[in-house]
Amino acid sequence: MRKVLRKVREEGPVRKDVHAVDDMDTTETRETEGPEHPAGAPALGLVTIGQAPRADLRPDAEPLLPGVRLVEHGALDAERFDGDAEAATRRLLAPRTARHR
Repeated sequence: MRKVLRKVREEGPVRKDVHAVDDMDTTETRETEGPEHPAGAPALGLVTIGQAPRADLRPDAEPLLPGVRLVEHGALDAERFDGDAEAATRRLLAPRTARHR
C-alpha cells in the first residue's frame, strides 16, 4: 500500500517537493479473522482518513456484510507528524490554495 501511495504522489497531479515517509513498518492493518471469514472470502478495505478511531468502522460494517473479510487500514499510518519530518508532512497534506494551482 505504501508503494502505491508513493507512486500516486510521485506521478499524479500533486506537488513535487520532498515527501516525508516513515520507512519503518509501523502500519496497523487489521483483518477480520475466524472460520466465517476464510482467506479466500470476498474482502472489503476500510480506510480511515484523519485521526478517527478505527474501532468505529468494524462494529457497524460486520453485521451488514456477513461472510465478507474486512481489512482496516489508516491512510495516515505511514506519515510522520513529529521530529524533522513534521513540517514537510503537514505542508504536503495541507489543502492547496489558489496560489498553488
